[in-house]
Amino acid sequence: MLAKDKDALVCDLAETYHIYDYKELPVKTLAVLASGLRENSRIMMSMRGYTYLAPELVLPQIYDILSVLVFNKEDRPPSMTSVMTGATAEKTTKGFQSGADFEAERERLIKEYTHV
Repeated sequence: MLAKDKDALVCDLAETYHIYDYKELPVKTLAVLASGLRENSRIMMSMRGYTYLAPELVLPQIYDILSVLVFNKEDRPPSMTSVMTGATAEKTTKGFQSGADFEAERERLIKEYTHV
């Protein structure tokens, strides 16, 4: 943990345990205390590469779902979840000009995935 993000660990130890000089502790005690830090502590988030935890993304995801329902495709604001996480939104939907186009694509996909 020290090698990954020393500053985050020092801050977490000070905030959680009021330990301001971790070098005074035996290594085993320091390891036990560090492993007992909460999931949303600075060092745990850094170790896992998280910017946000799942509960923090629930409201932005609700916003994104509501914007799909409320706004036209052209007027829709950018995805709040993508803005927060830095992810780029990939276009995963395909539009069809008619019901026949949809049925043709559906049949193609059924044949493609049933003959695997």
